[in-house]
Amino acid sequence: MSLAKILRQVAAPAATAIAVAFAANANALDLKLGQCLPAADMMSQLKAEGQKSVVLANRIWSDQEKKIGGRYVNVFTSNDSGDLGYQIEGDSVLGEGKQATKFCLVSDYTNIHLYDGRGRLLPSTIPHPSNLATMVRSVMDSRGFKPMLVAQRNGATFVVTGNPDVRDSYNAVMFVGNSDLKQKTASLESFAQTNYSQNVVRDKLPSTDSQTIATHPVR
Repeated sequence: MSLAKILRQVAAPAATAIAVAFAANANALDLKLGQCLPAADMMSQLKAEGQKSVVLANRIWSDQEKKIGGRYVNVFTSNDSGDLGYQIEGDSVLGEGKQATKFCLVSDYTNIHLYDGRGRLLPSTIPHPSNLATMVRSVMDSRGFKPMLVAQRNGATFVVTGNPDVRDSYNAVMFVGNSDLKQKTASLESFAQTNYSQNVVRDKLPSTDSQTIATHPVR
């Protein structure tokens, strides 16, 4: 899997989001899922694919036995067309003002769509009827977590649902599922302090109520 993009975490106060900067680098890098790189190397490689951060969050390790020491901040990226993006995880905490020293590749995604996190309807990018749609609807009704990011990987649909207006200890969860009603939907990860990155103008994102597909998610 080719990974080429530059991502820099800039120290910021707790009340502000991480800023992500990009610089040109002509070298491409092949990474396997779970592979880690020094932060500067990950930054310089991500840029070549035209990636930009779109959603930032701190991972909540509910299973302490699986906890990887120091890894909290998660960055979801996308190129301008939304046809390729990544989820990377760094060894720092969003909002504490410390730069990450390394980032690890959690996953890659295609067909990425962003929504404003305010709509009342399910976006058409989530297959429904499906168990995934039922799960997303349940968390929308019970916690007010609305779809923020929807993406595809190997025939599965991944949905980050959250409430960026309430960035407390738990304000987002990620689900994965598909259109097969016989297949269960899984809750992959929970997040805190989840918000759109400074590369995204939230008010210009489509609302799920409009059922508009975001073809250029990074604004």
